[in-house]
Amino acid sequence: MALEQICVSRQQSRYFVLKDYVDDSRSIRSKTTLDPHWPHRLKASALMTRLAAKLGLPYYTVATAHQIFHRYFTYTPYPEPLDENGLSVTDFAVASLFLAGKIDETIKKIKEVMTYAQLILHGMYHTFNSDSQEGEDYKKKILSAELLLLETTGFYFQFIHPHPFLIKFAKKLKLEKFVAARAWLVLQDSYQTTVCTQYTPQTIALAALMLANRYCSNATKTKVHITGEEFSCNSTDAFGAAEQMNHLYLQLVHDTGHKFEFAQEFANNKPTPIENTMETNDVNMDLSDG
Repeated sequence: MALEQICVSRQQSRYFVLKDYVDDSRSIRSKTTLDPHWPHRLKASALMTRLAAKLGLPYYTVATAHQIFHRYFTYTPYPEPLDENGLSVTDFAVASLFLAGKIDETIKKIKEVMTYAQLILHGMYHTFNSDSQEGEDYKKKILSAELLLLETTGFYFQFIHPHPFLIKFAKKLKLEKFVAARAWLVLQDSYQTTVCTQYTPQTIALAALMLANRYCSNATKTKVHITGEEFSCNSTDAFGAAEQMNHLYLQLVHDTGHKFEFAQEFANNKPTPIENTMETNDVNMDLSDG
């Protein structure tokens, strides 16, 4: 089936949530306001990504897990540190990946998921036995979190990811390979934000390409002007998604001290080459709930 035939709109699906419900869609409008939920999302995203790598899950299952997680916390407050059911952010992250495996038919046994999750959360010196009482208690937590995810998201499993659109759009625009590669990394990083709950997959793909094209503008041989119209996307929406993705790097500047001059320049609408970039998995963070 051609990608044009599976393009979706807000009106066609209840997959998308109203922006009024998304906290960072409001705070993002102010260049001085940083997202207060950033630590929760960064911790959950890092855990899901690392756990998926341990389990050998494909990128689209990781993307599905992030979408489930973000959709749940669009309508539910983040636990501080535990919710009324005694569940933490990391419990919901693990449950999201476990559920995503079922949806995408990349199923992993819950014991395997729990064991690797405990290894990541507590290190190799923590002895965890899935058949022990501790294992049974943790299993109940993951299954309870999974049930809450299902109930809150309305048992809605239509997930169309932006990755195929990004590849097709990059080929049509004849972008240089390193620009397309940068766009893919931007797209992967974007799952630390909630753009996947606000914009259509093709809009997110276009936004990632717009950002990568801007970041690499001084390093490319040919200049490419990207607009939404040629891909049946709303340019305003694409720029809004790109702004939130870029805000992710500005947040990293604020919280880690790493320099992302290209992100600040994008915020000021000035093209600049990539400098001092850092991949998401280079961020050192504490994934524990304590």
